[in-house]
Amino acid sequence: MQVRTPSFKRWFGDCEAAAELNVLIGLSLEEAREKLKALSGRFLVNLATGMKAQINTVQRNKIVSASAFRKSKNNGFTANEHSMAASMIDKLWKHAEQVSDAQDKNGDVNIKSIKRFVSPLLFTGRDVPVYA
Repeated sequence: MQVRTPSFKRWFGDCEAAAELNVLIGLSLEEAREKLKALSGRFLVNLATGMKAQINTVQRNKIVSASAFRKSKNNGFTANEHSMAASMIDKLWKHAEQVSDAQDKNGDVNIKSIKRFVSPLLFTGRDVPVYA
């Protein structure tokens, strides 16, 4: 029996992704910065679309900024959960599903579209997955 086929995953869920996205709490902000630094310049591939992404220094700093932490807190996440999600950005992108595709709200002609993706995270101590 094949358990990695798309139809199996749609019916029963993706056990490989679930295992990869199961988060153990206990990562510091500095550890998250180091993990993001190690990802800089590498191509990250999304399994659902084949799209490639890269993280640069500006994006890395934005992810671990005070503003990003405030947004996460306002959305019900702890600082530690934010650090964990930031450190797993490669896995989140890998397993993310596209949920929207819209024009730039400012009408910038240099931006073809804004695509939004979500990925489940299973934080230790939470009963249900959250989506980043």
